[in-house]
Amino acid sequence: MSILIFGHKNPDTDSMASAVALSYLKNRTGHNTIPGLLGELNNESKFILEYFKVPEPALINNVKIQVMDLDYDRTAPISPKTSILRAYKIMDEKSLKTLPIVDESNHLAGIVTMKDIAMGLIKGDFYMLNTSSDNIINDLDGIALSQGSNEICGRIKVAALYSDTIRGNRIFGKDDIIIVGDRYAVIEEAVNAGVQLILVTGNMGIPGKYIDIAKSKSVNMISVSMDTYTVSKLISQCNFIESIMKTKNIVQFHEGEYLEDIRDEMLQTNYRNFPIVDANGLFLGLMGKKHIINPKKKKVILVDHNEYAQSAEGLHETEILEIIDHHKLGDISTSMPISFRNAPVGSTCTIIYGMFESKGVEIPYDIAGILLSGIISDTLFLK
Repeated sequence: MSILIFGHKNPDTDSMASAVALSYLKNRTGHNTIPGLLGELNNESKFILEYFKVPEPALINNVKIQVMDLDYDRTAPISPKTSILRAYKIMDEKSLKTLPIVDESNHLAGIVTMKDIAMGLIKGDFYMLNTSSDNIINDLDGIALSQGSNEICGRIKVAALYSDTIRGNRIFGKDDIIIVGDRYAVIEEAVNAGVQLILVTGNMGIPGKYIDIAKSKSVNMISVSMDTYTVSKLISQCNFIESIMKTKNIVQFHEGEYLEDIRDEMLQTNYRNFPIVDANGLFLGLMGKKHIINPKKKKVILVDHNEYAQSAEGLHETEILEIIDHHKLGDISTSMPISFRNAPVGSTCTIIYGMFESKGVEIPYDIAGILLSGIISDTLFLK
């Protein structure tokens, strides 16, 4: 997180020049800082920046704690086409209670929780399968014997009947997913019916002629080492995670929102985690209630002032690291000791110049120019 350096409200040349020059010095000595302004510059300051070709500092509206300041979880999202079983394994391995799901553009598509997965196992449609052959191969550790369409969508059937019964009653159809062992007559009947998928259990060797027929009819055939009972239990978990993910009434927050504005909403809900998105709706991570207990504060350095009334809104929510000023002592207080430089000189830029000297850092032409401008302006031409 970058350290913000800024002067007082309604910035004059000394305030602006102090922030810019100190930021340059800090960055040269191993820090990461950004100079800022608490208001619009006057014409004099604009002329100075333009003359020395120095970019105008960014405008800082306030320094309140925002969602982007929090150390929320950068949880890697998954695709809606990930299987339920794969999602569960990710959550189990990483001890996650919530998993974000994003589309191809990384926009939030939904979320899934362990409870969603558990309820799906209890109340789900155990006969319907909507997934891909890749998911089935990966989840069931299978081997593709014949490949048709990668999209699998149909009804699950365990071939427990005699082949004559199946043939006579035309039990198999094009929308079926068949689980079967080494029952070649049943496999042949399934292939001829043009089913969606044949799962051959028990790691049984299938004669080449049945595989060739399946290939000719573009019927998926996958061999798995698990027994029929195990496969019939796990196959519904190969469904796309989108079949059980939540897509409505998801409480999410933008990274630019302020903690004071969202705290109550977070505490009043029973949700464990909240998705964070950027201004374009792209997913960034998950925030839980634990992240707002001891939130990370913005780090700031104040120049040319040391009073709350003259400083940025929300200053009490920041961590003040340092103050450099030439005015009377104000009312700003800190919870920890800080570096406080205050001297009875005509300009804060004079103090900043002394800091360059003590650090042994050479002042480049443009920074020297704005420092001198700040001194001349605040001392009324050295008077």
